[in-house]
Amino acid sequence: MDALKLALVFIVVLVLVARRFNLGAVMLVGSALLAVVFVMPPELVARTVGGTLTTWTTWQLTIALIAIVVLEHALREWGALRKLSAGLLGLVRDERVAMAALPALIGFLPSAGGARFSAPLVDEVAASTSATPTVRSFANYWFRHVWNYSIPVYAGVVLVSAVAAVPLSSVIRANLPLTVAALVAGVIVAFPQVHPLGRDRGARGVAGHLQDLAPGLVPILAVLIAVVFLHADVALALVVAAAGVVVLAHIPFGDVVRVLRSPATTRIATMVLGVLVFKDVLAASGAVTTIPALLQGAGVPLLAVAFVVPLVVGFVTALETAFVGLTFPLLLAISGQVDLKLLAFAYAAGFAGVMLSPLHLCMVFTREYFETEYVPMLGPVAIATLGVLAMGLAIVLT
Repeated sequence: MDALKLALVFIVVLVLVARRFNLGAVMLVGSALLAVVFVMPPELVARTVGGTLTTWTTWQLTIALIAIVVLEHALREWGALRKLSAGLLGLVRDERVAMAALPALIGFLPSAGGARFSAPLVDEVAASTSATPTVRSFANYWFRHVWNYSIPVYAGVVLVSAVAAVPLSSVIRANLPLTVAALVAGVIVAFPQVHPLGRDRGARGVAGHLQDLAPGLVPILAVLIAVVFLHADVALALVVAAAGVVVLAHIPFGDVVRVLRSPATTRIATMVLGVLVFKDVLAASGAVTTIPALLQGAGVPLLAVAFVVPLVVGFVTALETAFVGLTFPLLLAISGQVDLKLLAFAYAAGFAGVMLSPLHLCMVFTREYFETEYVPMLGPVAIATLGVLAMGLAIVLT
């Protein structure tokens, strides 16, 4: 019964998203539906929503994404984005490689909604190609997430090590083929759809191209180094980077104020709040926790459980920590042993759900930036996801 209720809520949410209603408002409607169908006490709903609105995580993400908007505006006005794409293309000589490399670079930054950071970079490089908005959206979204399977800056990978009580290096080795498969699948899906239309690459030499790269690349690398290696707060790092570029580029203060007060910035803030409220209300309802027990009680085979349960939990929560934390203990209990091959397959399935989820903030902000619809973007993502799942299945069956 709980599974049917949850399915009903998601159908309503997906229909409203498809009809292009404001996503923040849609998520609040979804939250209200969850509260009603799962008969949540009003005080629990109020406490959950209040917790979402007052936690630092919510405001950290909101501030970080608004800082990205300001940083993008400053870099664009400074001409740094144009020079960054020109410099990178001067070095790699292939727009398709550049379109993949830029979001993959940003992918080392473990920040929710990080695809919003790389979107303008991909757009700038793709301007001289035949890439449609859907293809640009796919490249930005997909290559941003190729590292999530295997590098320990992502909480999901670390959590597998903790839940299974095995060394982190063992998890990385087991999951590394998934990252390779993600890279290959992305190339197979995206590259044939991108053709250069002609661009004046100039003849500046390596030193000249590196000089072009510097204004746009240095702030990005500074944020990556500060967050990944110095463990700085991502919101603080982005605010400092945005402020530094604003000063260096001599961007008028009035321009910054206009960006902060723009409808696009308001949409970003409302989308963040709406999605996070929905996720927290979903967790508080207890709906997701019933799915593993339901399948286990039905006597579903272990391999099917390892596929279906993480996939569903990943889709409805859009969080790798959720599918790992909720389903991996179940898999370990059913199997009676630590099978890293099985867990790698389950991770591929769970992250497939995350990548396909309309709640995934990177999906939300990529669609928002490139003005693409959910269903058209879902096609190439689903095809590439099949490649990763095939690798996961090969791992568990060998």
